[in-house]
Amino acid sequence: MTQRQNILEMTPRARRAYAKRIASKLVGESPLRRKKTKEVLAESTAALKLQLETLTEKQAEGTLKAEEARTMPALASQMLRNLTSLGVTTLDDVDDDEEL
Repeated sequence: MTQRQNILEMTPRARRAYAKRIASKLVGESPLRRKKTKEVLAESTAALKLQLETLTEKQAEGTLKAEEARTMPALASQMLRNLTSLGVTTLDDVDDDEEL
């Protein structure tokens, strides 16, 4: 298995290709019938994933700013909503306390 290059070190072209691969995979896995809907949601999700990965790597390097850190939950939340809309994941509304 090949390890992916650090996203912060990728060229803009490599980042676009990476996002395109993610979007293509999501379109292929989505059960939605409307192709354009799948493509828009998949491209949006890929962009969110890139942003979140960038911030995660900055956090690991210790260069993440407070303003950037505050955006991470919103990015992750929107990404999950997009994935749910694409039909590639589902949300379970299980209260954590119920499982204890």
